[in-house]
This record gives sequence, structure tokens and C-alpha cells, in this order.
Amino acid sequence: MPPPFPCKELRVIESVRFAKYIISAEGAWQRVHIAAYTIEIILIQRSFQKMSQAIQRVFSGVQPTGNLHLGNYLGAIKRFVEMQSSYECIYCVVDLHAITQDRSVWGGPEELARSTREVTAAYLASGIDPAAHIVFNQSQVAAHSELAWIFNCVARVGWLNRMTQFKDKAGKNRENASVGLYAYPNLMAADILAYRATHVPVGEDQKQHLE
Repeated sequence: MPPPFPCKELRVIESVRFAKYIISAEGAWQRVHIAAYTIEIILIQRSFQKMSQAIQRVFSGVQPTGNLHLGNYLGAIKRFVEMQSSYECIYCVVDLHAITQDRSVWGGPEELARSTREVTAAYLASGIDPAAHIVFNQSQVAAHSELAWIFNCVARVGWLNRMTQFKDKAGKNRENASVGLYAYPNLMAADILAYRATHVPVGEDQKQHLE
């Protein structure tokens, strides 16, 4: 049985599972995933060799909700590319975040899968190097949802009530909004802490969640 909290060993297990999933897809995706698995091993070896030395690690992601636009590139992906030379980078396609919104936004399972491939292709086309950094699909690593559930049990309703993004996105239809949208900050915290990220580039609307 895997440990209850995400750890380096658990991350390897999940990476292997993701590798098996990707092998059945296109060859390019297979290479991306195997590269991610290899880097995962390298990170583990490096952490044992120099545990006293803090690793400067970036974690961030893009939601696969519809067509990419210039704002995605200028506001996020372009910056991701620039950070590669200075940090260990983990870039994610955050499909679990996408489904916190109404189905009309993320389009259902088939559209979500297509959009996930599109965001990944944009990462690679923009210059992110999968041989040197990690690129992966959030929902394929169970540590994200497992740690988010633990945070759901630890966080307090009063903390989440202070988050303005839920109020903005739910609007007047708050009673019909997703519980996942309400607990969005907990999933975001799980994303970050699962990899012990030291740098998290986010948009203005996400800064409050980093509290």
C-alpha cells in the first residue's frame, strides 16, 4: 500500500502508471512521457545526494479549457520557457482544475482530452524541453487528488469563504456552482506541495490562493 502522503517514491509509481498510459498513444507523446519519467528518477537521485541543498523548483500549469489564445502564450507559456535555464521545472496540464467549472466550459470528456493534447503541443512548440524538464497531465498522477482530499479535511470553511475567485466565477448562480470550484484553492495547494515547489508563477486571479 502506498504511503498516505505524496512522497518521492509515490511520484515514481505514478509516473510509471502514466508511462504505461501514454505508450498506447502517438509516438511523440510516448517520448514526452518517458522523458518525464526519466527526469523523475533524476530528481530523486539528486535529492538524496544533496539533501542539504535547497532545490529551486518551478511548478505551474495551464487549464485545457478551449482554444489557446495569445494571453496564454504571453502570460504563462512564454514565461515557462524563459525559466527553464534557471530552475528545475514541472509543467502541468491541469485538467482536474478545468472540470471544477461548468461542463459548457471544458466541453465534456472527449473535448477535455483533445484540449489536453493541444496544451501539451503548445508547451513543446513554444520551446519547453521535455528531455530536461517534466511535462505531464495532472489527472494521471493520483497524488494531486489524494493530497487535495486531505487538504479538504484540514482546511476550514472560513478560509475558503475569503477566496474571491469562487464568488467571481460562481456569480449569482452560487447555489448551483461546483463544490470543486469552492475547494479549488485546496487542489492548487496540493499541486504545489506534492512537488515541494519553491516558485509558482500564476496569474493575478490566483495570487490569493497562494496564501
